[in-house]
Amino acid sequence: MFVPAAVLALGLAACSDDQPEVESNTPRVEVDDDGERADRLLTLDQVTTALGDDRLEQADFDDVPVFENPDPRGPCGAEVPALEFGDDAVGRSFGTSDQVVFEIISTESDALGTYLDALIADQPDECPTYASRTNQGLMQTVSDVVLLDVAELGSRAVGWTSHIELQGQDLYGGVVAFALDGQVVFLQLQGIAPVDGDALAALGAAAAPNLAAPVAGS
Repeated sequence: MFVPAAVLALGLAACSDDQPEVESNTPRVEVDDDGERADRLLTLDQVTTALGDDRLEQADFDDVPVFENPDPRGPCGAEVPALEFGDDAVGRSFGTSDQVVFEIISTESDALGTYLDALIADQPDECPTYASRTNQGLMQTVSDVVLLDVAELGSRAVGWTSHIELQGQDLYGGVVAFALDGQVVFLQLQGIAPVDGDALAALGAAAAPNLAAPVAGS
C-alpha cells in the first residue's frame, strides 16, 4: 500500500502553493496523467456516484504527493514485495478537504502480478493489529482490518479497509486491487473518517468496465 503523505495533511489542500514541500525517505511515485490508457481511468462522475460524496474534485495524479512504501504489507500485515508499476502506468486522483482517492492502471508485469498475488494470499480468518513504518520513518499501527467482498472483480482481486494510528492521529484507509485482461488496477482511499467498504467495493466495480475502453491512438 502506498503512503499518500498529502492525506496526513488533510487531502489535496496539502498540495497547494502555500504548503511546504512534503519530505519523504522514499521516492515519489510518478505515473502519466494522460498516457495512452488514460481513457480507462475513473471519471469524477463515477467516483462521486460510488462514494456518494459530491464534494469530490478531480486532480492530476502529480497534484497528490504519493510516495513508495518502505514497508509494504498485505491486508493483514504480511510482508509483501515492493509495488512496481510499468512505464505505461496512468493515474488520476480525487479529493476533498478530508480524504484523497487515487487510481493507477498498469500493464501486468511479473513483478506486479507477484505483488497482487501476495496481497490476495494475505487473507486469514482474522487480521491481527500490526505495526509498519511510513515513508517518513514513523511507526504506524494498523488495526480493525475488514476484508471486502470483491468477488465480482474476478479471482485475482482483493480489497480491505483499516484504521491507522499515527502519532496520536486517527486515519482510515481502504484499498481495492485487481487484475483483468492483462492489466492491474490499484485504488486507494485514505482520510480522517472511516472508509465505507461497500462504497469502496462499488468503486472497484465501476473501474472494471473502463478497462475495455480503446487505447488512445489504436
